[in-house]
Amino acid sequence: LRVTVTSGGLTGSDRHLVSVTIPTPLAASITGPDYLDSGYADTWYANASGGTGPYTYQWQYRLASSTTWTNVGTLSSYTRPAPKQSFYLRVTVTSGGTTVVDDHFVEVLAEPMCGQYLC
Repeated sequence: LRVTVTSGGLTGSDRHLVSVTIPTPLAASITGPDYLDSGYADTWYANASGGTGPYTYQWQYRLASSTTWTNVGTLSSYTRPAPKQSFYLRVTVTSGGTTVVDDHFVEVLAEPMCGQYLC
């Protein structure tokens, strides 16, 4: 940046180096299981990056058959037992006045998933 000032017939100038930092855009995603056996509990995690300042979290939940979201938590992770039907989780992450949202569908299985040795 160069500044030139003229006053009363005199001119003076000065140079200054100006550094501008542009933050990485705020992003968020939910990680955790896509399938859950009915009656069992598990945990999902909000993975936030970018933005400015600290992150705040708002988790919401709704059954797949509903359109109504319910607030259920404010930590960076959320644990819940599976209901008897599939559901959605949503996390809203805010940082420095910017907000992003991510949704995650969880299919609830009526019967436990069988592994190679367990069922």
